[in-house]
Amino acid sequence: SKGWLQFEKEKLVDGVMANALSYVVKPYKIKRDHLRDKLKNDKNIEEFEMHQIRKQIKKIQKEIRKQSQRSPLDIYQEAEEHIDWLEVSATHMEGSKSYLECEIMWKNCMSISVNKKRPTKEEDARLVDLVQKHNGENWDLIAEELQTGRTAVQCFERYQRHLNEHLRKSKSKSDFLNSNIEHNRNYSDLYWTPEEDEELIKVVETFRVGNFIPWNQVCCPN
Repeated sequence: SKGWLQFEKEKLVDGVMANALSYVVKPYKIKRDHLRDKLKNDKNIEEFEMHQIRKQIKKIQKEIRKQSQRSPLDIYQEAEEHIDWLEVSATHMEGSKSYLECEIMWKNCMSISVNKKRPTKEEDARLVDLVQKHNGENWDLIAEELQTGRTAVQCFERYQRHLNEHLRKSKSKSDFLNSNIEHNRNYSDLYWTPEEDEELIKVVETFRVGNFIPWNQVCCPN
């Protein structure tokens, strides 16, 4: 699958937020439509009851407008577990991205509930502690315990690119081993054979979904 273009990301945001709002106001619309049907189809309805029903409909319409004016974050958080990704894919992305690609891109990169601020030193230190606690394996749990609104992907990328001392300090295998002579026997195991590299590529391609790689499954496929 091709990467996401900017206009596709914008369409995804519009689609998710429209779907979230639809979920939030759905109960009100169901009740409103029921009352409208009653007005239209009940031939024996009294004038007083008709007046009361119209008042209820106006009240519901007002509530729908009120719900629509809530902050996008409030609306999304209420509907977060109920987003219809099939509808987002088919209606808003017009099938250009699968429902799974939409869900993964949103949850890992674009969700308005994801913390996109620069990590603090305290957060980095906490992340390092959690990676050590979980042996760098369960990134979903690491992100959850970090409690700073980061996704598993964000935690993984932050650690590997900026906080993993083994990767940061060595530009090559020889540099790494020479700078850690007293630990050569242990650290040499960090470097992969060509056969291992080839196997990793195969596993990654097996689990890859578009541009997203679920590293938890890659590391622990069983």
